[in-house]
Amino acid sequence: MVSKAEHKFDEYGRRDENHIPGTEKFGLLDSKGHFIIDFNNDYDGIGVKDSVIYVIKNDLYGTVNDKNEIVIPIEFKILEIENKNRIRAEKGGKYGIINHLNKIVIPFQYDFIGSTISDGKGFLAIFQIKNKTGVINQDNQIIVPLTKYSLMDLYRTVIVASNDEKFGVLDYKLNPILPFEFERIYVEENEINAYKDEYRYVYSLNGKIIKKENISEGVKTVN
Repeated sequence: MVSKAEHKFDEYGRRDENHIPGTEKFGLLDSKGHFIIDFNNDYDGIGVKDSVIYVIKNDLYGTVNDKNEIVIPIEFKILEIENKNRIRAEKGGKYGIINHLNKIVIPFQYDFIGSTISDGKGFLAIFQIKNKTGVINQDNQIIVPLTKYSLMDLYRTVIVASNDEKFGVLDYKLNPILPFEFERIYVEENEINAYKDEYRYVYSLNGKIIKKENISEGVKTVN
């Protein structure tokens, strides 16, 4: 991606590093330096993710191909590209998932679609209807029914969720693995890292404690 803009110069000919508002133009080059999108376009922004070119105009998002032809119309308030086959989008106050060819994968019927994860066959995604969340698969089938808990992040075998501003961990049947008593939780590889007060707790994915560390003064393992 390239850009150019107009700048002011002082009486000595020194250029102001800040460009004049509203004058910045964006372009996109291919690997040979040829313009895919030149500076004569009227886009407010351009970006590329997973080889998908997205454009922004009047605070709305869409995509173009390598000939600068519109593929996904510039009419979405949100267009988050996970990959070519999984683009989370919001239109008319409802969320859905489309692919890079603008084919609807998950219909626009949800109040929100959050964290997604590949499951080997396709993907799973957190969905929200009113104040309840659940999990659907790539066929829009409900995997985890709507629950009072706020489902936050999906992992291979566990879900990080919140309840009354505290975090815990559930399995895909909504059975508790870790109670809702932690300030924050993240999962990496085969362990769960949970934080409470001045301690970091490390658990296995089935909730077995591995270690407890005092993090208030560096890292100190506590028996």
